[in-house]
Amino acid sequence: MDRPPSLGAPALGRKIADSLWAVYGGRDYLAQHGSPHGMRELAQHAWVGFDETVASHRATQWRRQVAPVARKMAKSGSGLGTAHFAKANLGLAALPTTIGDAEPDLVRVLGPVAGGRIDAQLAPADHAPARRTPRVSAFLKFMVQEVQALRPMLTG
Repeated sequence: MDRPPSLGAPALGRKIADSLWAVYGGRDYLAQHGSPHGMRELAQHAWVGFDETVASHRATQWRRQVAPVARKMAKSGSGLGTAHFAKANLGLAALPTTIGDAEPDLVRVLGPVAGGRIDAQLAPADHAPARRTPRVSAFLKFMVQEVQALRPMLTG
């Protein structure tokens, strides 16, 4: 089976959903360069991705593992910026499905990728002093109650 490495352990926080990630390309890029048909073909493509400010992000680390020698055409500090570079047909991008699937100019070519799940979390949940404040406690209680309605938006 052609499986990528895992993205590793989740960050601290209270998990409320899985953030699914997939590989996307712009329509013109794919028409010109073809679509990868498996993980092994990812290194043959140009990539757009996160810049040094998010170099430790698990999606960046994952891309380095599955396509370590791929050409890097553009970098951004955000998922939306990366999506714009992919829409501009500069290369493939690993994006949350909530972003990639919402862009009509992007085509999902692989995924959701195995090992590409990142926990969507409420970060203050594991910070005991913050969790005890009335505002944070009320917010967390509300989110836990509403998470079922929000899950499709969070997971894509």
